[in-house]
Amino acid sequence: GHLISRFPEVRFHRTRIFSMYLAYKKIHFTQKSAIIAFCVSFILLFFEIAFVTFFHIARAYDMFFFLVPTSFFMFIVLKETHLTDHTIYITLRKLSSLMFYLHLLVANTVITILSRFRVLYHESLIFIVTVALTILLSLIIIRLSNMRPFKWLTKLYL
Repeated sequence: GHLISRFPEVRFHRTRIFSMYLAYKKIHFTQKSAIIAFCVSFILLFFEIAFVTFFHIARAYDMFFFLVPTSFFMFIVLKETHLTDHTIYITLRKLSSLMFYLHLLVANTVITILSRFRVLYHESLIFIVTVALTILLSLIIIRLSNMRPFKWLTKLYL
């Protein structure tokens, strides 16, 4: 115990070994057990957030213990979900790529504009406006890229 606390590289090495074990060991969950584990960890995450924010325990509220298992089980649920082919998936793929690439640009623009009107302290407003404008801008780019003069816009999401 005291050896690990005195030498951080030993802790790092132990973490690397555990990560390597998880990378090479097949972890298999059924769809049902993954959904149950996700629901349980999500409920625990909800209670953790409520507890930490109610008692003002944390310095910042952007990282929580149960966020890790919730994300892990959500990934397993999504990985085990098999969808039938549909044409909308092509559009959703383009839309998700554009939203990923554009959201920081849109968020910075929204924050700059709202700060001029002194509305910067409303984080939920910033979030809603950013999401709405990012989706709108992504859809406009997809529509424009289908037109002959704007075919070059496809390079943004392919």
